[in-house]
Amino acid sequence: MSLPARNADQSSEAAIRGAAEPNPRLLTSAEAAEFLTLKESTLRDYSRRGIVPSVKIGRHLRFVEADLVGYLDGLRRAFDARLDTGFGRRKW
Repeated sequence: MSLPARNADQSSEAAIRGAAEPNPRLLTSAEAAEFLTLKESTLRDYSRRGIVPSVKIGRHLRFVEADLVGYLDGLRRAFDARLDTGFGRRKW
């Protein structure tokens, strides 16, 4: 018995609901640092402090690509919210 095929709409709905990907893409700290344009030591520090989400697999630190995209989206939303409130803008 085969499973019904999922179309793109169903996949995006599952992502919106927070369903985990069946095979998430895992990145090493070097790959994730390049993706985020950070130094690897900075990324590891952010991970240790809980700023950037990461997972430990044995002794190895890995980053889920979808989590990093979510992290960047959160930064963008926070920046947009600051702009909307006028924080940091001069009023002449």
